[in-house]
Amino acid sequence: MPETDEPRPQSPPSSSPPDREEGSALAQRVAWLEERIQALETALGAASEPERNQPTEQPLSPSPLDLEARLAGSFLNYVGLLALLLGLALLIGYWMESHATQALLLALLSAATLAALAGSIRGRASRTLSFTLEGGALGLVLVAGYLSFRWLGLPLSLLLAAAISLFAMRRALLRDSQLVASFALLAALLGPLLLRSAQSGEGFLFGYLAVVNAGAVWTGRRKGWIPLRYLALTGSHLAAWFWYLNHPGANLALTAAFPLLTFGLFAWVVPAGKINFAEGLLGVLNSGGLLAATFSILHQQSPDLASWVPLALGGLHAGIASLCWRNQSLREHFQLHGWIAGCLIAVGLVIPLSAAPIAIGWTAEGFVLGWLGVRWHRGWLRGAANLLGISAALTILLGRPSPETLPSLIELLAPIAVVACVIVLNRMQRQTEPGAWEWALRWLLAILAVALPMLVLGGPIISASAGPFALAPQLLTSAFWASYSAALCLIGWFTFSPFLRWMGVGLLLMTAVKVFLVDPVSLSPASRIGSFLLLAVFLLLLSYLFQTRRR
Repeated sequence: MPETDEPRPQSPPSSSPPDREEGSALAQRVAWLEERIQALETALGAASEPERNQPTEQPLSPSPLDLEARLAGSFLNYVGLLALLLGLALLIGYWMESHATQALLLALLSAATLAALAGSIRGRASRTLSFTLEGGALGLVLVAGYLSFRWLGLPLSLLLAAAISLFAMRRALLRDSQLVASFALLAALLGPLLLRSAQSGEGFLFGYLAVVNAGAVWTGRRKGWIPLRYLALTGSHLAAWFWYLNHPGANLALTAAFPLLTFGLFAWVVPAGKINFAEGLLGVLNSGGLLAATFSILHQQSPDLASWVPLALGGLHAGIASLCWRNQSLREHFQLHGWIAGCLIAVGLVIPLSAAPIAIGWTAEGFVLGWLGVRWHRGWLRGAANLLGISAALTILLGRPSPETLPSLIELLAPIAVVACVIVLNRMQRQTEPGAWEWALRWLLAILAVALPMLVLGGPIISASAGPFALAPQLLTSAFWASYSAALCLIGWFTFSPFLRWMGVGLLLMTAVKVFLVDPVSLSPASRIGSFLLLAVFLLLLSYLFQTRRR
C-alpha cells in the first residue's frame, strides 16, 4: 500500500527497532495527540456554553426620604398652592374695591411669577410641583380674564375666557397632566367665589363658569380624568350656591338655569361603553347637586313648588333612562338613571302627599318595576317592587291622616420636664423589645412630647409680643405653629430622624386646618390674607425640599 502523510487516528504508529526510526515514531505520536486535542477543543467550542449565574442587583428598599418625597411632598405642595391661591384671590378682591387696575395687574404678575417658577424648577424638583405651579398660573390668567369684564364688556370677556380656558386645557393635554388642568380649574373657580366686589352680574358669572366647566369636562372625558370632572361638578354647584346666597334678589330664571345647564352637561358628556363606580357616583352627585340647588331656590321663592322637586327630577331621570336605552353607546347608563329615577320618585311621594296618595304612588311604581323585572328577567327589579309594595301596605296601616393659678415658671418647667424625660427614656429603651401596648404607649408619649412645646409656648410668646406694631394673636399663633413645624422638619433632616420630619408634617397639617377654618372668621381681611400667604410660603418651601433632597 502506498504510504500517506496523515497519521491513522485508529491506532498509533508502531515503533521500529532501529534507533533512527524511534525519533520518527515519537514525532508521529506527538502529531497525532495534537490533532486529537485540537478536535476536542473544536467540539467544545461548538457546544453552547453554560449560562453563568450573573449577580442580579437587588432593588434598593425605598429610603424614608423617598417616601416623604412622594407623600409629604405632594401633600405640602397641594395644600400650599391652595393657600397661595386663596390668599391671592382675597388680596385681589380686596384691591378691586378701590384699585381695579392694580388688582388686574396683580393677577397677571402672580400668574407670570408662578409660570416662571414652574419653568425654573422643572428639571430640579419633581414634576408634581412644576405642574401644579403651571396650573395655578393658568388659573390666575383666567381670573384676570374674569376681571376684564369692567373694561371689555360681556361678549369680549366671555370670548377671552373661552380662549384662555381652551389654552389651559390644551397645555394640560400636551403635558398629559391632570394636575395642570385641576389647578387651573381650581384657581379659575376661586375668582368668582371670592371676588364679590367685581359686580359682574349673574349673566357674566354663569357664562364664565359654563365656559370654564365645559373645557374641563370635555378634557376629563377625553383623557379619562374623573377627578377633574368631580372638581368641575362640585365647583359649579358651589359657585352657583355662593352667588345665590349673597344675591337673593338675583334673576330667578337665570339663577335656576345654571344648575340645569350643569346637570345636562355632566349627564351627557360621559364616556361611551361600560359604566364604572366612579361614573355612577358622579351621576348621583350630579343629581344631588341639582336637587339641592333647585330645592333651595324654590324654597325661598315658591315653597309650594319646592316639595315637588324630587318628583320632577325623578321624571327627568326616567326620560334620560329611556333615551339611554335607545342609544347603543349609552345603554350601560340606563340602569344608573333608572335607579335614580326610582329612588327620587319613591322619596318624592312622601314630601307633598298624605298617606293614601303615597301608598298609591308606591303601588304604581312597584307595579312598573315588577313588570320590567318579569320582562327582562331581573331579580333586583322584582325585589324592589316587593319592597315598594310592603312599604305601601305599611303606610296604609300606620300612616297618619293628613292634616388660684401657678407661677409662669412652673408652667414652662412642666413641658420641659416632660420632653426631657421622654428623650432620656427613649435613649434608655432603644435596645429593648417592647410589646404591642408598650410600643403604642411609647409612640403616643413621643408624639405628645414633640407637640407639647408648640402648644404650651405659643401663649407666652404671643402675649409677650404686645406693642404698637403687634399683630393679631391668631395670626401670630399660625406663624409660630408653622415655624415650629418647619423647624422640626429641618432638625429631622440634619439628625436623619424620619420621626421628627413626619411630626413636622403632621403639625403643619394642624396649622393648615387652623388657617383654613379658624383664621377666616377670626381675623381682619388684611391679617387673613397674610395668614394664607405665610402658610403658603412655608408649605411650598418645605414641599420643594422634600421633593429635591435625597440622602
